[in-house]
Amino acid sequence: MNPNWLVYGFERDGISYYQVNDLSGQVVLIVGNVDATFWTLPAGKSAAKVSLPSHRLSLPEKVVRRVVFQSAQFSLVVYGEGASAVWVVESMDTAG
Repeated sequence: MNPNWLVYGFERDGISYYQVNDLSGQVVLIVGNVDATFWTLPAGKSAAKVSLPSHRLSLPEKVVRRVVFQSAQFSLVVYGEGASAVWVVESMDTAG
């Protein structure tokens, strides 16, 4: 959805994974998902800050919300840029 990011989705053994890369091909984060449960996997050069439905992080103030990926179950959005960016998994069950 957002031209600044590449999102790859795949499934293995009933678990869905979503890998986000920057345009240079570097892995930024990987999110795992089963039903309404989400988690992150270690990936990339530095740990991305990720807010999950089960573990919310504070969002930076006065930054733009950008939708990176959207499905029927959830949206993956990023607030801010660079090292201070916070990625957010917005479950459709809790969004709104």
